[in-house]
Amino acid sequence: MTALKKIFSLKKNVPQEMEKPKEEEVKKIKLSFFESGYGSSKQAAGNHMIFKACLQDVYMDYKGKCREDERLQKELKEPYVQEKSKHEIELKKRKTVKSIIDEGIVNLENKISIFKSEIADVKHNPEKYVEDVDKKPKAQFYLGLIVLIPITFYLLVFYISASYSAFFKTFNTE
Repeated sequence: MTALKKIFSLKKNVPQEMEKPKEEEVKKIKLSFFESGYGSSKQAAGNHMIFKACLQDVYMDYKGKCREDERLQKELKEPYVQEKSKHEIELKKRKTVKSIIDEGIVNLENKISIFKSEIADVKHNPEKYVEDVDKKPKAQFYLGLIVLIPITFYLLVFYISASYSAFFKTFNTE
């Protein structure tokens, strides 16, 4: 029973977090290629198998550094890539809006041309556009024409005879 209590009891000693080594210390720890090669060649004493392993180790270390650099570059490029994608999305949205507006303009221009042709056609064919087209205006026009033509001839003859009498007839006062 005491073993179970030990498992569930609170620890009195909380381990402190390990401090990360500073960059300067890491640089001191890392050996340069020359130092690493010099040390391994001393230990190898000219053995070609150890030399091959050391070269492989240097190569893998170099590849690891390249991978780390590539990861770092991607990490640093990420905000710019995201911003670029945002701009591309915004550009696509604006192109879509522009195409919708252009399509609307074309539709409105088509409607305007249809309305203009209908305006011209109303004068010639009003029955097509107006339901209660009145035949009275045509009838009134022809009746008025029938009345005005004889009155015009009568007035024309009257004024011609009056002007003849006034200018060419001689009046005797005797």
